[in-house]
Amino acid sequence: MAAGAIIITLLELIVGTIVNIILGWNVWDYSNLPGNLLGQICPQFTVLWFFLSAVAVYLDDWIRYLLWGEKRPKYKF
Repeated sequence: MAAGAIIITLLELIVGTIVNIILGWNVWDYSNLPGNLLGQICPQFTVLWFFLSAVAVYLDDWIRYLLWGEKRPKYKF
């Protein structure tokens, strides 16, 4: 989940820098949130990506099981 959050946050920074700063499209702006970097990323959304990564892994496992016949996912919490 941590790797997913870091990857998503880095992609958000790269895309945000290109789309919002260089091209000036102003798709999103986190300037009003504490801890933001260039208004493109902020710690609050990194935490959100952390938890959404778990959902993405879970869905990916079940999609692979249902559509491609891979082993049924088993989890220990």
